[in-house]
Amino acid sequence: MLAKTVSIARELVPASFEYIPHMEPQNAFEICGAFEQLLGIWLLQGTSYSS
Repeated sequence: MLAKTVSIARELVPASFEYIPHMEPQNAFEICGAFEQLLGIWLLQGTSYSS
């Protein structure tokens, strides 16, 4: 489920994934935290483009 979500996120915000350090996350919470940050960046970019 999480892997599918991340793959979808990669399609939505490919450029934003450059900000993720290439490291093994200690737990699922770090993965979700990184995903939430990227989703926030994507949403902010989307709203700024639409306005």
